[in-house]
Amino acid sequence: MIHGIETALEHELFHHYINFVPQAFSLATIRSAPFHSILIPQVLRDRGLLYTLLSIAATHLLNLDYSDMSEPRQRSIKSTRWQLRGKALKCHVEKVAAVSVLAVSVPAFSDSSVQVKLDVALASTLMLLQLDCLDSGKDGHWRLHLFAASELARQRVKEGWSNMDADGTPTNSRDDKTVVRFFLDLYRYDDVLACVTLDEHPCPIDPVSSSEKTGSYSPLPQTYHSLLSILTQIVELRRRALPELSLDQTSFDRNLADVNTDEFTKSLELCTLIQNWKIKPDSQGDMILGEVYRRACFIFLYLTTYPYDIADAKVKCALEEGLAHLDLLASHEIALKCATFPLFIFGIAALQHDQQDMVTKVLDLSFRQSGIGNVKEVLTFLKEWRIRGYDQNNLTFWLWEDEIRARQMYLFLV
Repeated sequence: MIHGIETALEHELFHHYINFVPQAFSLATIRSAPFHSILIPQVLRDRGLLYTLLSIAATHLLNLDYSDMSEPRQRSIKSTRWQLRGKALKCHVEKVAAVSVLAVSVPAFSDSSVQVKLDVALASTLMLLQLDCLDSGKDGHWRLHLFAASELARQRVKEGWSNMDADGTPTNSRDDKTVVRFFLDLYRYDDVLACVTLDEHPCPIDPVSSSEKTGSYSPLPQTYHSLLSILTQIVELRRRALPELSLDQTSFDRNLADVNTDEFTKSLELCTLIQNWKIKPDSQGDMILGEVYRRACFIFLYLTTYPYDIADAKVKCALEEGLAHLDLLASHEIALKCATFPLFIFGIAALQHDQQDMVTKVLDLSFRQSGIGNVKEVLTFLKEWRIRGYDQNNLTFWLWEDEIRARQMYLFLV
């Protein structure tokens, strides 16, 4: 029934993606419905996207059921996965090459042929990013796809929207805009969270302005767009403050107020934004999860402002409250799935063994329930970080950055 699906296993993988993969990535912060209503129709029109989707499904299935599978079934899925991945990458290279050619040969930014090629290339890149996330983040392949998505997203925003198809016929620009906005929002979410551990600035693309309401197209509910904006500003503050805070390596009590009054004032403004952030939940679980993210953002901001105060009472209080909300989520039988950002921040900030145990327990359960490889990578890093421990004479929160660089690890916190 589906062009491009040739075997019973491929048919099984297609339905596995629809029924399980979007849900594995979804929380209050990510909605699964747009993956069904927007992504799947695009996949059915493009053979390369279909190969990528099936490869994603195969990887996810192996992550979930690997220990319970028979060896012949494991071999069959692995073989099919690599075949599909090879086809997907070949199609992806062709898409990117087509964009490069059009960017040079078509001078008119409003030309819809450029827009169509950009849309498909961006979709392909973000799906490969999802595949990288399922595999694991440590090998850094996701960085290449994230950088590529950044350039494609910049160009797509620059292009705008055309009212004509490539053949000159009128197009349903509203539907086209919906598809593009879905992929731009998904890219923005990946980019900002990746920059927590990646030594880069977030790409300055914000598809949704503060005055604009998100529609059903967006993978992000409206309330989390505002939180993502706050987190973006914290990451950018960290990037600006890092050189000044690192000038004096002999001082272990320097803070942002000591080196830059303007940036310190900015941190106070961000603290107010975090405190005033309004959660618009669809359920009690969404409300609890929002409070988890609020505490994680506060700790991230506070230790950007006071990097050597990880043992400060305010950090301890926010951590205890965040962990208490994690416990509430467990009591509601709600899995965190891919919410690795707050768990990573809590895991690094936790100085007590019982707090560290709770974070690793939640991460372990998240991997087993979600089948997302980067969750396992975050868990592995936090376990090894825990063994190393902090130097009591240097309790700076940001020592983990040096550890990641030294080990050439690339943790993807989505």
